[in-house]
Amino acid sequence: MSYIVVLAPDLGVSADEFVSEWNADTTHPPTAQVVLEQTRIHAIPPGLIHGSIQVLGELGGAATIGAIVKLVERIAKRKGSHRKLQVIQSENPDGSKYLAITLEEE
Repeated sequence: MSYIVVLAPDLGVSADEFVSEWNADTTHPPTAQVVLEQTRIHAIPPGLIHGSIQVLGELGGAATIGAIVKLVERIAKRKGSHRKLQVIQSENPDGSKYLAITLEEE
């Protein structure tokens, strides 16, 4: 299954960081590689996430939501954030799936 990953700006995790660290992890199979894909930014459903967004390319079927969230948590913690993450899943009528990751409200 593929996901388009949307990172909230308040995470402090850039799309470039996520892509680099995900693709450098040799435990993910080759089908789970990600690419930066800014052209998809217009396709995010309204209300899914507020503010500016960064969009990552589709993840292959071997990628799991848990692995995605763990990597974002690891990068955010390394940068000093210890707040919990909120994960929002959405599916568009065309079948594309979005995984939006934001910080939980305090």
